[in-house]
Formats: sequence, structure tokens, C-alpha cells
Amino acid sequence: MATFDLDHTLVRRRSGNLVTLKMKAIEYAIAEVFGIREIHYMRHLGPELFGMTDRSIMREVLAKLGVAPETVDDNLDRLFMVMLDRFALLTRDNHEPEYEKLAGVTELLDLLSRSGVRCGLATGNYAVFARWKLKSAGLDRYFNFGGFGEDGEERVIILRTALYRGGFGDDEHACHFGDSPADIKAAREVGVLAAAVSIEAGGKFPDNELEKAGAGLIIRSYSDIETIAEFLGI
Repeated sequence: MATFDLDHTLVRRRSGNLVTLKMKAIEYAIAEVFGIREIHYMRHLGPELFGMTDRSIMREVLAKLGVAPETVDDNLDRLFMVMLDRFALLTRDNHEPEYEKLAGVTELLDLLSRSGVRCGLATGNYAVFARWKLKSAGLDRYFNFGGFGEDGEERVIILRTALYRGGFGDDEHACHFGDSPADIKAAREVGVLAAAVSIEAGGKFPDNELEKAGAGLIIRSYSDIETIAEFLGI
């Protein structure tokens, strides 16, 4: 079995300056629920965003905007309800691809499929956002289970959920692919292999941070399929 993080592990925005429908839905929801408008939420996180889950991102943004933690707790579920409703409205008539797959990803997923390896997601994105990104990049056909942002605020919980939904057994081997130290630490905590996507391959963290987190393999190019296959034992 193999599980994958999503952003900068499988896909990335087609343009770094693109304001996606998800971003628009988030800013709309923050305005509706907390009355804070035109905040451009990603500016309040910068590099801290990478490796975080949707719910933890919202907590961090709202804290930086001065919202008390207890107020966030009381309204976080409502925030996501408004956000998801807005996203559904925005995507109803908009089918422009916002994301693209990283180079070599399709070839790796094809190899895993031919080898009988079940593939799932373990991402901090809510499921509806994850499916939108996969479909946009043309990768949705490879994944039929996963753990998502609504399953927990910590990556280890999300990864455990994905493995459970995929029917992971005690006598089975699994590997989690991710681009952040948080991905790698989650994989090690649940006892599966950890493969890290380097900056060269489309990730966001330098190799030394990924190695320090305990990555068993640093992927500098998905085209190096032989090395990845050897690491997975297929």
C-alpha cells in the first residue's frame, strides 16, 4: 500500500500567483463567520503553511488576526460549513484546471497500479478540496480511499485513518509519500516507510530537514522509478 500527501507531493498550482477557488471560499467564510474581510489569508502564514492541515491552518490564521482561541473553537465547524458551501457554489460552473501534476507522477502511479499496490491519499485538505485538485490535475482515477482534513488536525491521525480505510493489514508493507517533515514524522510514528519529495522534485523543504525528520528515501526526481521501486520492494 502507498499513501500520498497532495500539495507539492502530487500536484501544485498551475501558477504561483493563482488565486484558487479554495482560497476564495476560505476568505469568504472568514468574512461571513468572523467579519474579517480582504485578509489574503496566505500572507499571514507564508512558509509556515506547508505541512499544515486545513483546520490547523485556519487556527493559525485566525490567531494572527487576533481572534481568541475560544472563539475559534466555538466557530471552527461553522467556518468550514460556510467554506464548503461557498466552494460548491464556486465550482458548480467553473471547470478550469487550477492544478497540475508534478513531473513523473503519472509514471510512478502507473507502476504502482501495475504492481497491485493500493494507493490512497493522506492529506490535510478536506476531501472535497483534495478531489478537486486531483481531478484538476487528471490524477483522480488512481485513488479510491484516504484520510483528509476533516478526519483530524494532526497528520498522524489522518495517516492512520487513510491506512485503516485502505484495509492496511499487520502483515502488509506500506509507504507514505510526502514533502514535509510533518509527513515523514507521521509515517515513522505509525510504522510505515517514509519517502520524501525534495525541492528538486517539486517539494518545499530542503533535503537536510527531510533527512532529519527520518525520511528513508529522498526523491529528487519521480523519473528515478527504479530507485523508488527498489525502496518499495516491487
